[in-house]
Amino acid sequence: NNDDSNTMSEEETGQTGRMMECMQIMGAAAAEYGAGAIDGDAFVDRISPFMHPDVEFKTNYTPTWEKLRPLFQKRVGMQGIMDRYEYENKHEKMKEGAPLDIAFGENVIYYTQIETASFFDGEDVTWEMMTRFTFVDGKISKILMLIDTEPIEAVYSKKKMET
Repeated sequence: NNDDSNTMSEEETGQTGRMMECMQIMGAAAAEYGAGAIDGDAFVDRISPFMHPDVEFKTNYTPTWEKLRPLFQKRVGMQGIMDRYEYENKHEKMKEGAPLDIAFGENVIYYTQIETASFFDGEDVTWEMMTRFTFVDGKISKILMLIDTEPIEAVYSKKKMET
């Protein structure tokens, strides 16, 4: 008796490979854009083939300091994604943030990471997060970031930033 219920079909393996390729290309494009090696138009040209036209980005975080809110607020569509990246590249300096763990499901990729960054040339802060990418027809339709908000608020709360 040969039980293959825990092995992936060729179709599933191919789909996982396409999702992983998508993540690699998007990660490389985001790094180049953040480093100033490519401009916003080139960034959009690179990632748009992998994004559903109505892609949705959201997090579980509404910062108390208003200047941080555009980084974490809900965005819809390619223009919304681009607006978020532009704000991020102006106001967040990433020090560290490579994925630690990655898992694949049917039409989803999950990854965890520990990110260290500063905002608005402020103090470095380190936090954990998990991101879920949901795919529809081979393109990213949803990006959900679940963030451990306590470390960020400890450094960048409204009360601390306005005193």
